Amino acid sequence: MFDPKSFLQNSFSKDDLFKTLERLGVKQADTLLVHSSLFALGLPSDNIVNLDEFYYKALREYVGEQGTLIFPAFTYSYCKGQSFDIKNTQSAVSSLANYCIHKHIGYRSADALFSYIIDGPDAPNLKFSNVCFDIEDGIAGYMLDKNARVLMLGVGFAWLTAFYSVDQKLKVPYRFFKEFKGTTVYDTHECESSFYYFCRALCDNTVNNNDTIDTTLAQHGDKTMTVTLGRGSVSSALLSDLFFIFESYVKQDPWYFLQGPATDTGDLKDAAINKMLYPCYKL
Repeated sequence: MFDPKSFLQNSFSKDDLFKTLERLGVKQADTLLVHSSLFALGLPSDNIVNLDEFYYKALREYVGEQGTLIFPAFTYSYCKGQSFDIKNTQSAVSSLANYCIHKHIGYRSADALFSYIIDGPDAPNLKFSNVCFDIEDGIAGYMLDKNARVLMLGVGFAWLTAFYSVDQKLKVPYRFFKEFKGTTVYDTHECESSFYYFCRALCDNTVNNNDTIDTTLAQHGDKTMTVTLGRGSVSSALLSDLFFIFESYVKQDPWYFLQGPATDTGDLKDAAINKMLYPCYKL
C-alpha cells in the first residue's frame, strides 16, 4: 500500500542536490542532458509547491546563464498517426520537459518522434536532421561537440535513449530505417514532414536488457559515477565516454545489451531517406 509519509524519509535539500552535482563532476556552464524519474528520489525538504520547478530552477542556478539544459520531450507522434504540435504536444517521458513546455522555456527540436527541449544560449541557432538519431547532423553530434554531460535523476543509464545513435552508427543487424510521415504544427502554421527512425525488429530478442546496460557501465567507474540522493540515486558521465564504452561492446557483439539470444530478424529493408535539417522553435 502506498504510504505518502515514505516520501519524507531520507529527504534532501537543494544544498544536498548541489553537493551531489559537485561530486558527480557537474560544473558551471556545462551542457547537461537530463533524464529523470523525480519521485524515485523522494521529496525535497525545502518548502516547494512544484517539484519540476524545484529541479528546473536548481539545475539552472547550478549551471548558470552560460550553461545549457536539455530535456527529452519525446512524443512518438508520427508513430501513433498523430500530428505534432511543437509548442503544445506534451512529452511522454519527462515531467521536466513538460514544465518547460508549460512555462515556454527554451527551444524545442522539430523531431515528431524524439524531440528535445534545449534551454541555453545556442538554442536559437540550432538545426537538426530529420534522421532521428543522426550524430553528424543531429542533437547527439551537438552534445558531443559541447562535451555534454549526462545526468540521470532517479533512473539508470539504461534509459539513455541517445545510445540508439551508436546502434545507428554501427548499423546493427536487428534495426532498419523506417519512414514516419505526418503533420507538424507551429502556432498557426502546418507542414507535412517525414522523420526516419532506426527501428528495431519487433521481437523479444531485440528488447534492451537494462540490467546488463547498467551493470556493465557501472564496471567503468573511472568514467561513470552514481551517488545516493534521497530515496534513490543520481548517475552522471560524459556523453562521449558513455558512447565509447557502449560502442566497444556492441562492436564485439551487437546483441550484448539485448535480451537475446541473437536471432535471424529476416530481410530488414531500409526506407529511402530524404534528409533535411529543421530549426529548433521557441516555446
